[in-house]
Amino acid sequence: KTVIADDKAFICNYVANGIEIFNINQGDFDNSIKTGYPVYKVEANQTGNKLIFYNTLNTYNTGIYAYDVQNTTTTDVNLGNNADVAIGDCKYNKFSNEFLITEFHPDFAKIIRLNADNLTLTGEITIPGKQFAKEMFISPDGKLYVCVDMNSSNLPTIYVYDANNYNDLVNFTVNDFTAYNADFAYYSAHFSNNPFDTTVSVLLTVQEK
Repeated sequence: KTVIADDKAFICNYVANGIEIFNINQGDFDNSIKTGYPVYKVEANQTGNKLIFYNTLNTYNTGIYAYDVQNTTTTDVNLGNNADVAIGDCKYNKFSNEFLITEFHPDFAKIIRLNADNLTLTGEITIPGKQFAKEMFISPDGKLYVCVDMNSSNLPTIYVYDANNYNDLVNFTVNDFTAYNADFAYYSAHFSNNPFDTTVSVLLTVQEK
């Protein structure tokens, strides 16, 4: 994944641990950002001055790094005891100016909230009776979609929240996977927004082991 901020493209390096910085105006690469863990994904806030680098799934105690574009500094985001297993997803919520992080946990489903300016913890969203939180999507009309029960032993459920105050609006379980008998590890979700009628579509697939 690539994010463009301050006339630079920040490109995840899948071979080495870190991010490559491509200067768009000069047409050449600048310095690399080295991290202690592999980072396969990057998320930016609305202004592009704060970037979050991270990895998802299959990596326990994974690293989450923040990069300040203006100061060119990298810090290890301290989630304390809030995240102790694999990260499911990370999204910037422009309606609350927060980075939202799901935790792919076998015992519960929750979303960790980080202030996008100073990267301090602002709270959590817990989903009672659920587990294995994974992909998220924030629609232009201010709705937060969260996928839970995304492991192979459950049927995936999608919760919809108000992205401004995180009030629970609706949720629904996808039952069409009951006939799928092949062995697989977990579900994957891919969201898209239709700008003509403001509908949101989600493509759910199975991820083989």
